[in-house]
Amino acid sequence: MVEEALLYHTVLSKIFLVLLAMNFFVPWFFRKEWRKEIRPTRITFFLFWAVLAMVAFSGMILWMLAKSPWSLEITAMTMSMGVLMIFEIARVKAINKAWMAEKSAFEISGKWVLSEIAVVIMVILMMSGGSVAIPVS
Repeated sequence: MVEEALLYHTVLSKIFLVLLAMNFFVPWFFRKEWRKEIRPTRITFFLFWAVLAMVAFSGMILWMLAKSPWSLEITAMTMSMGVLMIFEIARVKAINKAWMAEKSAFEISGKWVLSEIAVVIMVILMMSGGSVAIPVS
């Protein structure tokens, strides 16, 4: 049961990483015509929060199923969720300012999304011990 929950949590973390890559490339596809990037970017805002909530919930379920004590790793994952939330809120505010000034949000969005990707990769590497393979057992 715990192995299955770990598999779900790991897969959701990888899906979250793919979503962040999508968040990076959506403004890049529409960088010439900035008005067309508004709808897809707003959709990715909602997807970000939905998948982040799924990752957090699956992590809580995994923690409860494993009956493990609160540890430094769990604290690091929880703090990284907070950092990701702060980065995403800052990204949304910066993108909205760019849209109000009638500019493309590609450069603004890129630096925030790359920061989010770096945080997720650091947590994945920390928890997997350097191996990023999905556990199959």
